[in-house]
Amino acid sequence: FSPAFQACAWIPWLAVAGIFVCRICFSMSMGPLPYIITAEIFPTHVRSAGVAASAGVNWFSNFVVSLTFLPLLTLMSSQNVWFIYIFMNCVAALFISMHVPETMGRTLT
Repeated sequence: FSPAFQACAWIPWLAVAGIFVCRICFSMSMGPLPYIITAEIFPTHVRSAGVAASAGVNWFSNFVVSLTFLPLLTLMSSQNVWFIYIFMNCVAALFISMHVPETMGRTLT
């Protein structure tokens, strides 16, 4: 590192604080959303299995993104890698808008 960077010992801690702030903000916004939705869309008699399967798919998807990001980055530009993930999110949003039922005003039976 450059001497100017080494003189500012607080800069690495600023990066750590940024990661914590990002995680806290995510946890207070979109983070718990999959768990809230799955608790509402499954009937009571299959809720535990449905929530478990949904959580498993969520963690598996996170694993796949973590596993594929760096290899894809070596094969193509970072913009193209992000476009792949953006496209996958758009497909997921389209699927959700077409197939996830609205639960407002319904009972949890």
